[in-house]
Amino acid sequence: MFRYLLGILTAFLFIASVCSLLYIFDQGDVIDLKPSVLAGLSRFPGWEDVFEAYNIGRLQVKEVEEKEQLLAEKEEVLAGLRQEMAAKEAEWAAEKRRYELEIKRLQQVEAAAVQTMDVEISARLLEAMSPEVAGEALLGMAFETGVAVLAAVDPRKAGKILDTLPPEKSAKYLDKITLP
Repeated sequence: MFRYLLGILTAFLFIASVCSLLYIFDQGDVIDLKPSVLAGLSRFPGWEDVFEAYNIGRLQVKEVEEKEQLLAEKEEVLAGLRQEMAAKEAEWAAEKRRYELEIKRLQQVEAAAVQTMDVEISARLLEAMSPEVAGEALLGMAFETGVAVLAAVDPRKAGKILDTLPPEKSAKYLDKITLP
């Protein structure tokens, strides 16, 4: 009886070692036991659809993997397009800044031209006025504007206009005109 038990134990250890070895190979991806085990199970009553369901699932996994690969490719293309769009936006922003600076520069040039024209017109008007009235008009202007207008007036007429002003104001205008 002892020999009988040792024989059963030996057979059990042999089967266990073979199963363990198969499990290790399956986990190491050396062999794939699932299809063969499921095919064997499908021979038993009630388990006929197991192998077919496994194959359907495997096909669906392949489809999912293909769709994931397509999605990854589309995401790469989308990332490239986003980078291109960011580069274009940066170019447009730089272009917009250049245009804004150019517009600002042109507005300054235009303002300077208008101011120069205004100074010339004011100078001609002061020349046409009597010195007393021109002196009053000069005092009514902002100091810097008055200096610019007075500098544009004929020097003889400017002298007559300055003679009509109070001495401290006349000296102030004269200092500003003569000193650059």
